[in-house]
Amino acid sequence: MKSLILLLLATAALAQKIPPLEETGFRPIFDGKTLNGWDGEPGFWRVENGTIVGETRTDRQPKQNTFLIWRGGTPGNFELKLEFRLTGFNSGIQYRSIELPDIKWAMKGYQADMDGEQQYTGQIYEERGRGFIAMRGQFTRIEDGKKPAVAGSLGDPTELKKFINADGWNNLYIIARGDTLIQILNGHVMSMCIDEDKANRKMDGLIGIQIHRGPVMKIEVRNIRLKEFDSSKQAQAGDPEGQKLLQRVCGHCHKLEIVTSRRLSRERWQQTIQAMVDKGAEGTEEEFNAILDYLSKYYGP
Repeated sequence: MKSLILLLLATAALAQKIPPLEETGFRPIFDGKTLNGWDGEPGFWRVENGTIVGETRTDRQPKQNTFLIWRGGTPGNFELKLEFRLTGFNSGIQYRSIELPDIKWAMKGYQADMDGEQQYTGQIYEERGRGFIAMRGQFTRIEDGKKPAVAGSLGDPTELKKFINADGWNNLYIIARGDTLIQILNGHVMSMCIDEDKANRKMDGLIGIQIHRGPVMKIEVRNIRLKEFDSSKQAQAGDPEGQKLLQRVCGHCHKLEIVTSRRLSRERWQQTIQAMVDKGAEGTEEEFNAILDYLSKYYGP
């Protein structure tokens, strides 16, 4: 009995050698009072008691899944933390995503999925893309040009489901670093993926909150904070002169984030630049061509 007690004490002492991770370097991206910095379809979103609320009714449905989009940047390597509570059908937190050019407030990209039945909550899903990336309890790898394949287990999905607070608030922690995505819910790793599929993966992009068309649902999100490791400075580091030129030519009319939050083909960027020129943007033909090259390289689809 004495030896068992000593063993338990030794085990406890070893466990205490690695303390919980301290939260440092995060900044709030929701002020708790307004939707400043966020953009969504009118009539579906509001702020209530320090919380973003998105809600549908039987007589008020979007035409398709619609999103409240954060317009403050397009994070690449980052960590995102927030609290959410879902009542009803289905929702999700979008990241490294694009806004569809032909459907306003519709998004394509990675999603931290969630649903009222807790069938999908915790999984990595790709909205309007490859679908299921990693189910709850799975560590997957997507080799270049191939489909997702299971590389290992993070635990039994039924057991992991027990850590989900179905009727209350949940803490979501998303880590996106390089080709690796990790989703942690209430302190438990739910899903993980290494995405090496160069043609389909996204290395940066928009953040959003989903309203899902269908049965009535209500999503509440609060305490949203972001920690960026390269911010949208990947482009600045790769071509600082291009960033300065874009700021000089475009920045006098509107915030630069309005431009860099988009992901367009070279043809669409060319059309956008021509529209700017038609509206009186000042610059030489050489400068506009340089801006086109810059945007096509760093802010393509």
